[in-house]
Amino acid sequence: DCCGGSCFNLTSSEEHCGVCGTVCTAGQECCGGTCVALADFDDDNLNCGQCGRACATDTECCGGECVDLNSASDHCGACNAACMGDACCTGVCVTSLVDNDQHCAACNLNCTATGRECCTDTCVDLVNNDARCGACDGPNCAASGLSCCGSGCVDLQTSELHCGSCDTDCTPGETCCSGTCTTLGTNANCACGLSCTAGQQCCNSQCVALGTDTRCSSCGDDCTASGAVCCGGVCKRPAVDFCGACNQPACAAGQGCCNDACVALNTVQNCGACGVSCSGQQQCFDGVCGLPEAVTGCGFEPSTLRRAFVTFSGDTDMHGKALLQSFPCAEVLSVVGQPASLLTDCTAKFESKARLSLLLAATSALRPDHQLTVTSGTVHSAQFPDISVQPAQCTLSAPSGAGAAPQLTLSGPADANACSSFAVLATVSEESLLYLPGTYRWQVLNNAGTDLTSAATLSVSASSLQATVQAAALPGSSTGGTYRVRLTVTSALGQSASVEHPVALTSDAVLLVYASPPSVQLSTVAEARNIEVLAAATLVQCDSDMANPKGYTYAWTDITGDGNDLLASAVATAARLVLRPVPTDSPIPAGSQRQLQVTVTSTMDSALRGTLLVPVQVPFSPMQFSNVQTQFVVGSGAAFELTSQASLPDFPGLAQNLFDYQWSCKLKSGGSCAGVQLSAGLPAAQDRRRAPGTSAVTMTGMQAEQDYQLQVAVRATPMDGLLIEGTRSYEVQASALTLDQPISVEVTPTPWGYLAEGELPEELVVVDVSSSTVDTDNLLITLVNGQLVIECREQCETSAGGDVILVVVEQPDGTRATIAVTVNQAPPVQLVSTGSCNCPTQPVSSLEEVDIPCTPIEASDGAEVTVVFHIRSPQSGYVTNYLLNQDQYFFALPIGAVEVTRDVFTLDGILIAKDLYVCTIQTSIEEVAPDEVIDFLDRVQEDPFTTLNFVTSYLAWDSDQPKDPSAAEVAQYALDVLNSGQVDFTAPAVLSAISLVDGMRNDPEVSTNANLMSQGLDALEKAFAAVSLPGNGASIVGLDTASNPIQSVLESFPDDASMSGQVSAVALQMQAAILGQVRCGQQPITTARSRFGLAASLGRPQSLLSQNLTSGSANSSAFFQISAQAALTLSDR
Repeated sequence: DCCGGSCFNLTSSEEHCGVCGTVCTAGQECCGGTCVALADFDDDNLNCGQCGRACATDTECCGGECVDLNSASDHCGACNAACMGDACCTGVCVTSLVDNDQHCAACNLNCTATGRECCTDTCVDLVNNDARCGACDGPNCAASGLSCCGSGCVDLQTSELHCGSCDTDCTPGETCCSGTCTTLGTNANCACGLSCTAGQQCCNSQCVALGTDTRCSSCGDDCTASGAVCCGGVCKRPAVDFCGACNQPACAAGQGCCNDACVALNTVQNCGACGVSCSGQQQCFDGVCGLPEAVTGCGFEPSTLRRAFVTFSGDTDMHGKALLQSFPCAEVLSVVGQPASLLTDCTAKFESKARLSLLLAATSALRPDHQLTVTSGTVHSAQFPDISVQPAQCTLSAPSGAGAAPQLTLSGPADANACSSFAVLATVSEESLLYLPGTYRWQVLNNAGTDLTSAATLSVSASSLQATVQAAALPGSSTGGTYRVRLTVTSALGQSASVEHPVALTSDAVLLVYASPPSVQLSTVAEARNIEVLAAATLVQCDSDMANPKGYTYAWTDITGDGNDLLASAVATAARLVLRPVPTDSPIPAGSQRQLQVTVTSTMDSALRGTLLVPVQVPFSPMQFSNVQTQFVVGSGAAFELTSQASLPDFPGLAQNLFDYQWSCKLKSGGSCAGVQLSAGLPAAQDRRRAPGTSAVTMTGMQAEQDYQLQVAVRATPMDGLLIEGTRSYEVQASALTLDQPISVEVTPTPWGYLAEGELPEELVVVDVSSSTVDTDNLLITLVNGQLVIECREQCETSAGGDVILVVVEQPDGTRATIAVTVNQAPPVQLVSTGSCNCPTQPVSSLEEVDIPCTPIEASDGAEVTVVFHIRSPQSGYVTNYLLNQDQYFFALPIGAVEVTRDVFTLDGILIAKDLYVCTIQTSIEEVAPDEVIDFLDRVQEDPFTTLNFVTSYLAWDSDQPKDPSAAEVAQYALDVLNSGQVDFTAPAVLSAISLVDGMRNDPEVSTNANLMSQGLDALEKAFAAVSLPGNGASIVGLDTASNPIQSVLESFPDDASMSGQVSAVALQMQAAILGQVRCGQQPITTARSRFGLAASLGRPQSLLSQNLTSGSANSSAFFQISAQAALTLSDR
C-alpha cells in the first residue's frame, strides 16, 4: 500500500504494520499486519520461533519449537515438563517399559487388555501355561510331564478335579482313571483297570467267587451269623427252614423235624417238641402234657331259686379272680338257647378253685332245666392255664324242698283321709319263702273293681312287701268311698296266690265361693246404672285347687227375710247377676240392706256345694229441688232472686227446718265472684247447732258479659243418725241488655228436634247455645223468618220435660240477649198399625208401571201421617225417594233386586218410623227392543225424572250381548236434552241428573269417555244453577239428605286434574242451590231431617273445593263468599 508517498507491505512493515502509520515498538515485529512482541514467539502456535511459522494441530509451541506433548520426553504433557524415566506415553512419564502390563516394552502396549501379563518385554498368558504356570517366574510343568491348570501343575490322568482336562471335576463316587471319570465297585470296573470275569463278584475292589456260607448270595450275605448254611444261594436254617437235605421243605405247623423227618408234636411221644413223651394217663394238649379239668355239675341251692352253683373236676385258675371275689356271671357263663339278659342280675364268685357260686336277683328268670355253658377260654385248669375246662356244659337241677302255693296276709289301716297316704304291709309264710323270689303285683281297686293303679297312686318298696297308696291321687277320692289294695304273688315255679285289704276314705274336698264385688251399693233411679256381680267357685282338696271339668251351677236368692225379693228386677245368668236400680214403686224400703245368697254346686258331684252372702245396700232416692230451670240470663244491674227448695222423695212431707242450705258463688271459668253479694250470707263457722240456712238467695253486683255459677249445698237429717246431702248448680249470665229476666220460649221435644211455640223478631241471629242437661253438640239451631228452629244431628232422646236450653242471640246493634228455651213433655205419637202392601210376585220389566197398593198406616190419637217410599238400587246403593202416599206407582225402577221401604212422618215433619220393609222386586230390561228404548227416551222432556232413571238403569244393565243402542249413544241422547235448556229442572229432575252421571261413572264404556263425562258435569252445573235461582219454586228435598248421591258422584272426579275446574263449579252451584233457596225462603224447612241434610250437603262441596281450588283462581272468591253465607245461614256448632 502507499503510505506517505511510498509503497509499503502492510503485513510486515514495522513503520506501517497493518495500516499506514502504525509503527511497531522496540522488541516487536510486524507479523501479518499485527505488531507482535518477540518474546511471544516462544509459545505462539501461529508464530512459533519466527513470524508466520504455525505449529501443526497435534503439536504445541514450546521454546520456539513445535513439539508433541504426548511423546516428547522434555515436554511430556506440557511445555518444559521433562521425564526422568524411560519414555513419555500419552502425555504421562513412564518410569520403565519392563514388566509394565500397560506399556510392555513400548508405550500403550497393554497386556491386561488381552488377559495377559508383561514378562520383561513380552505379553504372556500365564493361565494353563505349561512353561510359566501361574506367574512370569512360575514352574515349568512340562519339564515334569504335568499340565498347568490354574496356577498349579496337575496329572490329568488321575486328578479327580482335572480329569483329562483342566476343571473337569468328577462327581462324588467317581474316580479318575486314565483321564476319565469312572464309577468303580462294579463287575465291569471293580478297580481302575480291573474287571471281574464271569462267576466272580466285585467285593471290596477285589473279584471273588459267591455261594459260600460267608458270601452266599452277595458280598455281605454271611449265613453263619444266624446258624444257617448257604443252600442254592439262600441262607437256610437246618430243621427250621428245611428238614433233611437243604433242598427239602420246612415242616408244617404243629410238626417238628425229628431225625431229619417231619413228625406231629401233639402226640404223647412228641408233645410240644421232638422226643418229649407224656407219662401215665396224661395227654398232650396244645403241646403240653397234662390232665384236663371238666364241669361236673350245676344246680340251685336247696329251697331257693336265688342261689345256684357250678362244680369242676379239679382246681381251676378261677378266671383270674381272687377267692370269693364277685364278678358278673356273664363273664364266664351263658345259657344255651336263651338271651344274654337272662344273666343280667347274676353275680358269681369262686368259693373254691373247683366250685363257682351264683347269686341271682329276685327278678331273675333263670330256671331249672336251663343249660349253662362255661365260655371257652374263660376258666382253665390250674395246672395247665392254657387248657380250658372240658366238657364245659351242664343242666341246672331244681332246688330241693320246693313248696305249694304261697301263703299271704296283708295288714294296714281300715280307714284313711282322702288327702293322706297309707301303707299296706305283706307277710309271706315261712314255707312260702322256699320257692321265692317270684313276682309281686300290687293293685288299687275301687268297689266296682276298676283298676286305679298308676305311678301317681301306688309305690312299692324295694322288698316288694310294702305298698304305699296316695289317696289324693285316686280318681273319685274327693267324695270318699271304699278302695281295695290287692297283692298277687306268683312263685318262680308258677304257683300264685292273691289277697286284698279294704280301706275306707273320708272326703276332704271343699267348694269355695267368691263374688266380685263382695258387697254392692245400688245406684239410684236417677243414675239408672246397672251393677254387675260375678260369682266364681274353686274346688279345693288337700290345700290345692282341684280340677272340675264338668263345671258348676249357680242359684241366686234374696234371703233378707222381709218377704220382698230384690232379684225380681234383676237378671241372673249363671255366675253373672245384673242388679238394676230399685223402682220407685218397689216395696223394698229405701236405705235398707239386703242379703243375697249365691249357691254353687259342682256338676261332678252334687254333694260338693258352697254358698256366699253378698250384702246389697239399697240407696235413698236423691234429693230433689223445686226449680227445674238451671240457666238464667239477667241484666248486669239487676238483682237476681232465686229460691231452691229441697225435698226427699223417701221422706215425703219432711219439714224444711230439717234442711240446711249453704249458698256459694264462683266464676264459670274459675276464680272467685269479685264484687258479688249473696243476701243469704254464709256463717263464719260450720256448726251443726246453728240455725239452718234459707232456701232463697239474692245475687247483686254482677258484671256485664260475665258467667257465674251459683251453687246451693243442702244437708238433711230425716232421722237420727241419717244424713242425706245434695247440691244443685245454676248458671247465671250477666247480660249488657237491661233485661230483668230472660226471654222465655217453650218447646216440645220430638225424635228429630224441638217444636217451638210463638215467633221472635226476625233480625235476631243465633251466636251461641248451651245447656247443662242437653247434649248441645247434637243440636243445630237457626232462626228462619222469626221461627226458632232447634234440630238434632242424630235422633233426639225424648225428654220427660224440664230441660233448659240457653240460646244466645245478637241484635242488629250488636247487643246480645239469651233466650231460655224450656222443654215441655213430648207428645206420645206412636204407630198403631203399619198397614200392608201387595207386591208383584213375578219379575217385572224396568219400563213397566209397578202398582203397589197399601192399606193406610194408623197413628195414635188419630194423628195424620205422611209416607215416603224408598227404592234401594243394588248398583249405586243410594236411596231414591218417591214422595207418594197410599197408592204407589213406580216407573223406571233400577235393575236387579230393588228393595222397597217406607219412612213415616207426622204432618209436622216428625219421623215416627224409619225403613219399614215392604218387599223386594226383581226387575230386568233384558227383553227391551231398540225402538222401545228410543220411544222411552223421547219422553225425557215431559217426564225427565222417570226417563233419566230409565237411562241410569239401561247403563247399569249387564247384558250378555252388545247393547243396541249402545250405552254411549243412550247417555249422549240424555245429555243432549239436559244441556239443551229445554228441561224444567225441578228437584226430581235434578235427582235424575245426578243418578244419570252416577250411572255413567259406573259404566265401563261411558266412564272412560272423557267427553261424555265432561258433558255430565256440565249438566249437573246447569241443574244446580237453575235450582238456585230465586223465584223458580223448585224444592230440593232429596238433595239435602246426609247420604245424597251428589257426594258419590263428585267423589269420583277430584283426582282427575282435567276435570277439577268442573268439579269445583258443580260444588259451587250445589251450595248456591241449597243456600239460595233457604235464604230466599223458597226452600221450606219442614223436617229436621231435611234441615240436617242441608248442613251435610254443604260440608261435602266445601271439602271438594278445598282440594280443587287454589288461591287466586277464578272460583276462589265465589267459594269464600258462599262459605260466609253458610256460616250466616246455618249456625252449626
